[in-house]
Amino acid sequence: MAECILCGKQTGFFDKRNPEGYLCKECVSCIPSVIDCTSCSTEKLKYFREQNLRKRKVFDTTAVFGSLYLDNIHRIFCISPTQKKGEPAKLSDMFWVSEIDEIALCCVNPVCTGSGTGISVTCDAELYVRTSELRIKTIIARNEKCSYKVVDGHKVEWKEAARIAMFRSMFNQMIADENNTMLKEIRAVRNQKRIVWAEGVLMLKNPYTADELKQHYDFLKHNLQYSVSKHETEYYDSILEQAYKILQEHISEK
Repeated sequence: MAECILCGKQTGFFDKRNPEGYLCKECVSCIPSVIDCTSCSTEKLKYFREQNLRKRKVFDTTAVFGSLYLDNIHRIFCISPTQKKGEPAKLSDMFWVSEIDEIALCCVNPVCTGSGTGISVTCDAELYVRTSELRIKTIIARNEKCSYKVVDGHKVEWKEAARIAMFRSMFNQMIADENNTMLKEIRAVRNQKRIVWAEGVLMLKNPYTADELKQHYDFLKHNLQYSVSKHETEYYDSILEQAYKILQEHISEK
């Protein structure tokens, strides 16, 4: 029997094969459903498998709508047509919110039946997901009840199903939380770069107190006039002052 090109385990007679070798069922279950395993490169398949296994380790369902499962804690969602004890049974289509380039949850296929007081309006919920690697468009829930009103005695005006609106709101909040986290990380990196720059300008090395910072700043400022011309002194003095203020602020935040 041949070995799986992704994990090295023995493959079965009916396991999938691509130009570079065989794939075991466990590894295939880690690959997104829209990816053709028989033509995709081994390098790309390994990437999909590793990412999927990382998500599986932490995924914990916090909300479910049809075949869409959310994990608001770890900001992951999974699309699974089948479930087992309230958890997704198929785990191949699992995504970090941070890897999404475009996403939409909307009403499609509205159907109005009945008449008079027996009118019923339903629709399906469609999810569209686009990442840098793939695109998925799928129906995650069917026959969702929509609110409606009769206008001019015969015309039916309807609104999207309440569950779709509610779940979209939950999804948007999860995306907003992820964006806020990313912004905080970016600000932290930028701030750290400013601190490193300021410490380099003042020739300081952590740790130092506010008093030590002030003494060192005064020392450099006093000696600056003996090292450069008057015109250059004004320029370098402004640089020293800028660095000093950055480190002052940094110390006060500790």
